[in-house]
Amino acid sequence: MKAIGYFRVASDIEQEGPYTLKEQQRIFSQFCSENGHEPVNVFSDLDSGLRVSGTQYRTMLGYIWKNKGDYIIVIKSMRHLHPDPQELIRCLIELDVMGAKVHFIDSVRGEPLSVALRNWSEHSHGDKTGERVKEAMKLRAVRGRGLGKPPFGYRIGSDHKFELVQEEAETIALILRLYSQENKGVRLIALYLNERQITTRSGGRWSIVGVRDVLRNRSYVGTSERFGLRVPGSHPAIVPFQVYEKVQERLNARASHREHVEWSRYSPPRRSSSAD
Repeated sequence: MKAIGYFRVASDIEQEGPYTLKEQQRIFSQFCSENGHEPVNVFSDLDSGLRVSGTQYRTMLGYIWKNKGDYIIVIKSMRHLHPDPQELIRCLIELDVMGAKVHFIDSVRGEPLSVALRNWSEHSHGDKTGERVKEAMKLRAVRGRGLGKPPFGYRIGSDHKFELVQEEAETIALILRLYSQENKGVRLIALYLNERQITTRSGGRWSIVGVRDVLRNRSYVGTSERFGLRVPGSHPAIVPFQVYEKVQERLNARASHREHVEWSRYSPPRRSSSAD
């Protein structure tokens, strides 16, 4: 998958801190190298004092729009996408509608947009605007209407709901079978697919992250899961729920250890001191 790095640096804090522009660029390059992504561009906004810049963010949106394809946007943390909670949600919605996947290096449990909406709702003390936004999105999910690009294996039909893409659906079923029945790990599954020239939607190679996203995606049992709301039977399933459940049990058993190892890779080395 094509990868874009988006960086945000506060001149009075991060130019001399552990996450300088140079460090964020290093993290982005390392993430792409380890997960088989193709780095194609980087964009960086500099925040100075009370001024929060979004100039390069807008330029990035224009780049994505002009250069059609599947993109993963790699960002240090939610705050690095935008420090304001409401603007963060707007950014995530824009990227979602454009079909871009967002990956935060700092671990985010759950779908980023759902997490951002929940955080905003919890800290807005009943802000009516935030609740209206959240409820409108839930209503769209209940109706089974696609928002943004559908997951691999589906397309948006004439009724605005997900319908199967047969060849892609067969690949999804294969991935879950390799993991649940043949006990292959995500790295070996990606290798298996690439060796057999089974490509992603854009014709690219499968990455570890791409395979893991498939294994975690509840859409493949026919359930719409957006903005904290699950709607079973909203579209055709690709795999039985029992298979999906078995996959989740295996993933969860290894998740804690993997998260610890992955974060330690991206953390800057600890400086030694005379006290050590």
